Amino acid sequence: MYNCTEPLDIIYLDGDEIVGAHSNVHIYVGLDPNLAPIYGSEHPCTSFVELRDRTIHELGIEIGSLVDIQSI
Repeated sequence: MYNCTEPLDIIYLDGDEIVGAHSNVHIYVGLDPNLAPIYGSEHPCTSFVELRDRTIHELGIEIGSLVDIQSI
């Protein structure tokens, strides 16, 4: 992740279902943002949520789980 200060977990959503996830996405320390890795879902998704590193593991989040995200 370019311009990020600490590793993240990312979950990809299709509506309210988790269709993909990346855990422990490391920061990119290079200077050229064009060389930073690109992360995405292998399945079509409508949105994504970035979480603190290890949140997927700590909460037991799995592909196929349903989430309820409320607007703040």
